[in-house]
Amino acid sequence: KELDSNVIGLQAEPRRFYPKKTLAGPVLGFTGMDNAGLEGLERVYDKHLRGASGWVVAEKDALGRTVFPGGPGFQYRLPKAGHDLILTIDEVIQHIAEKEIDAMLVRSRARGGYGIVMDPRTGEVLALAVRTIGRTTQPFNPNDPQRSRPDEWRNRCVTDAFEPGSIFKPFLAAAAIEEKKVHPLERFDCSAGKIQVADRTIKDAHENGVLTFTDVMAQSSNVGTIKVALRLGRELFSKYIAAFGFGSKTGVDLPGEIPGLVKDHRLWSGVSIASIAIGQEIGVTPLQVASAYCALANGGVLMKPYIVSEIVDRGGRESRKFQPQVVGRAISEDTCEKVSKMLQRVVEAGTGDKARPAGYTAAGKTGTAQKIDQRTGSYSKKDYVSSFVGFVPANSPRLVILVMVDSPEGVVYGGSVAAPVFKTIAEQSLAYLQVTPDDVGGRMLLVTR
Repeated sequence: KELDSNVIGLQAEPRRFYPKKTLAGPVLGFTGMDNAGLEGLERVYDKHLRGASGWVVAEKDALGRTVFPGGPGFQYRLPKAGHDLILTIDEVIQHIAEKEIDAMLVRSRARGGYGIVMDPRTGEVLALAVRTIGRTTQPFNPNDPQRSRPDEWRNRCVTDAFEPGSIFKPFLAAAAIEEKKVHPLERFDCSAGKIQVADRTIKDAHENGVLTFTDVMAQSSNVGTIKVALRLGRELFSKYIAAFGFGSKTGVDLPGEIPGLVKDHRLWSGVSIASIAIGQEIGVTPLQVASAYCALANGGVLMKPYIVSEIVDRGGRESRKFQPQVVGRAISEDTCEKVSKMLQRVVEAGTGDKARPAGYTAAGKTGTAQKIDQRTGSYSKKDYVSSFVGFVPANSPRLVILVMVDSPEGVVYGGSVAAPVFKTIAEQSLAYLQVTPDDVGGRMLLVTR
């Protein structure tokens, strides 16, 4: 461009450039003026990415010219390039998740949406989509972070805790079945539609009669869930809450992760066990939930989630390779199989029927959690977190998918708001991965490449 007459010249300045623009922005993070990592992976792996500057020690004359280059006293070090990171994030699946979350935000006029896709066998994070409605209509772009508010830089999948609502019920089911306190086919009378625990009356969202425990999950009955929780007891329940990773950081390689909010069972009130069983009075991060569902999908083993698979130098030589890491066993394979069949029932004939992907079996759970009204300190009558979490294919899981919607307007139920997003992410991701359909009797999705 033509320079102004007062401009003497231009000075080049190195700057990080993100060619995919908004794709996975909160995951990647960004750098500052000095190219130091400030958020996301840029911050966590800054010492690996930035390399080292070169330098020269030499004598100069009055005009700034080097005297006797290479002579006595002349010293130098060549600059060293930083390393590259190879991510577990799959660009295509990340794009699918972000695209579907964006479309959902338009439909539901929600304040935010979150999508996580993981491989339950390894703990690899294949997609992590974070969308919040801020001062701009565009998603966070790490090339221009100043266009977004600092709170929009945060990766809320690890930095923010939510009350999970009914997506937490499968962990109560897993604990009770593991401890042989209940059988999936045991029947519970839920016809009263409400249950009194201590000084609180808790109701079901709709009428139910006598339900098997499997159908308690399928219909998301609070009454049936609480009856089983009271039978299990607070000490055993809290043991399994911890075994599934709640109350502890997952250890994922992202900055700002919180452990969530889980009270010691010795501090629970008389109603706490009932509240926690239905996903209230406990704070969890979306990534904690996705990781815990990985354990339900893979036979009962809690895996550490991770986003960087390798660190390599600029020549492509491996510097460090990250392997799947087992955190611990949460439940037995037998219990896992029982819970998986219960969660398949949720999708086939329960509140999650809109989550069923064409051509594939699926297992999962809906959630519709009331948010706390910050002005009154009580549960809001209009703000909800709607969610669906599950795994596909149900009989041989390749993906765990979480969809969480913050404060949708109009219809708020997770089965109506989040489940259809799960369905479309699952269909497109499984087709991309060329996973053979396993539900040949169901609806088929024709995909051409």
